[in-house]
Amino acid sequence: MRFSWNILNSFINLDAINLTDFIEQLNLAGLEVEKIEEKNNLLTKSIDLDITTNRKEIFCIVNLGIEISSIFNIPLKIKFRPFKIQNLYKNNIQSYKLYKDDKIIYIKIHNVYIGKEKKTPEWMKQILKLYDIENECLLYNIQQYIEIKWGHKFYFFTDNLEKKELENLSRYQHDQIIYNIFYKKLEYNNCTIDKHNNKITIYWPIIDYIKNTRNTFVNAYEEAIRLITTYQKSIIGKSSEYYNINYINDNNISQKIFSKDIKYLLGKTKNRVFLSTNKITKILNQLNLKPQYSFKYKQFVLEIPTYRKHDLKRNIDIIEEVGRIYGFKNFLSQLPIYKKLGSISLKYFYIQKIRNTLRIMGIREIITPSLNNTKNLSPYTIELYNPLTEDQNKLRENIIYNLISNYKLNIKLQNINNSFFEIGQVFYKTPKLIQEETHLGILIQSNNFLKGDWSGKEDNLSWSNAKGIIENLFTILDSQITWNKNTYSDKRLNSISNYFHPSNYILLFDKLQKNLVGIFGEINYKLFNIKNTKKTYLLEIGIIKLIKTIKNKKHLNYTTKQYSFYPGVSRDISIKISKDIKIKDIKQIILRKYIELIESVYILSDYYSTTDNERSICLRLKYKSIYRTLNQKDLNNINKNIMEIIQTINQYI
Repeated sequence: MRFSWNILNSFINLDAINLTDFIEQLNLAGLEVEKIEEKNNLLTKSIDLDITTNRKEIFCIVNLGIEISSIFNIPLKIKFRPFKIQNLYKNNIQSYKLYKDDKIIYIKIHNVYIGKEKKTPEWMKQILKLYDIENECLLYNIQQYIEIKWGHKFYFFTDNLEKKELENLSRYQHDQIIYNIFYKKLEYNNCTIDKHNNKITIYWPIIDYIKNTRNTFVNAYEEAIRLITTYQKSIIGKSSEYYNINYINDNNISQKIFSKDIKYLLGKTKNRVFLSTNKITKILNQLNLKPQYSFKYKQFVLEIPTYRKHDLKRNIDIIEEVGRIYGFKNFLSQLPIYKKLGSISLKYFYIQKIRNTLRIMGIREIITPSLNNTKNLSPYTIELYNPLTEDQNKLRENIIYNLISNYKLNIKLQNINNSFFEIGQVFYKTPKLIQEETHLGILIQSNNFLKGDWSGKEDNLSWSNAKGIIENLFTILDSQITWNKNTYSDKRLNSISNYFHPSNYILLFDKLQKNLVGIFGEINYKLFNIKNTKKTYLLEIGIIKLIKTIKNKKHLNYTTKQYSFYPGVSRDISIKISKDIKIKDIKQIILRKYIELIESVYILSDYYSTTDNERSICLRLKYKSIYRTLNQKDLNNINKNIMEIIQTINQYI
């Protein structure tokens, strides 16, 4: 897209910007500079930009000037006049609300009495030529020039065109004409003005917030009026306006963002520090986001202008703008080093445990798409409006349908091992919401499962064998599951129970909460037209429901002790004690006093002589230190101390 250098320079002082920095910063802003061309003089100098789709507000010269002002923090040469609805401020201008179409924001209507037309000035011709616009009548040229510079377009009509004086039309008739102009594309630009009736009507619309911003409308309108009265020698008559109250009162969008999010996501600058809050505030002001900082919550409250609503929707968009203005090259390009270890969720932990357990059991994992073409429709099935293929026109409601499809393909290909499982997402709809859950599906079928004896024939998989495999999985997970054959009223269960043999399936319940968890049973061979005589069993269970049945072991207390890498020594000692002393107390005293040197104390014998009226015990002490290897001197000192302790106890008794 081409922009006039001369007009751009009237908005902002381009001489104060280095050309290399100018090109680099525009490229970062999504405005890639293709070329800067100067033909004869400054009026014909232009800059060609390739504008990305997220910067569609840069379609006129004034918006490009505003963007350059934000990037380089250079003030504009002009001030924008505030936009106001005149009757709201008690001015003598007729104002009406729009009723025909709520997409039109605002329209201003002028009656203009045309005088003697002058030629289009040479400077305007050169600018229009720069944009490959042919020179026509003066009024048309002014219209094109205003649109190039300000992004606003006005429409003019002669009385001969409408056959009525537009200022005397009723409100309904005005609405009808406005509708025809902007929504039936009747854009009349009639340069032939009747000599006997030199009155025309000019319409000034605001239709789109992005392409017709309110902050530049008054400036565009005033310059156009000035050009018409100066070069066309026209007299401007009374004006009237139409507005949509829903759009006029629409304020800027408020958005909140924490300062730490901006700092940590952009990272440290090359000075090894994060951006300061003052610096961030300054940049946000450059972007015209009117930041208000809360020191209590460490948070910015921003006002997103209406013309930036399309590309500043998320916090990451704000952070990107801050980084762009400050300069991405001024930040460190290396990733930060985090010492804090991450954690995994309980759901992920048990999914991995289920995967590993089933793989150890010899059951292979498969992955199938979440789309299928099941003909067994239910009120809970979600159909796609515009599927890529007819084979994938529905979101799967269960896992086992895809497992059965793979099983049938394996039979066709004469594959022997047909035991596999899948952990994936299922989808179903309720009257209010669309639900997504993680399910486990298992299909078990084995031709040679076990032998009754070494010389006997291998038996096929039976109901008890398949059920035992599933129970083994639940035992490893410490899951409290009960099996129940009774009927259970569940509409979603009825839609999946058809996949099982009518008289050979069982339901799984939470042992504590008594909630339905899953279903297990033999496949319905007739429904799927399977002629294989080998027994095949299916299981479908919800992962979250399964996790809720797992017994929590956090209440258990464990005693841990550091393992010694040094050798231990065992010694047997015999001591005489009083008959009233408990051996348990002796063990506790010895271990408590020498806990770092004695690993264990065992009682080998406890003998009481009725003849001598004496009691003797034999203890086996295992000496071991976690710090060093014990020598004979250490052992003698320990034994000596033990004997002294026993004598003290005997004397006390």
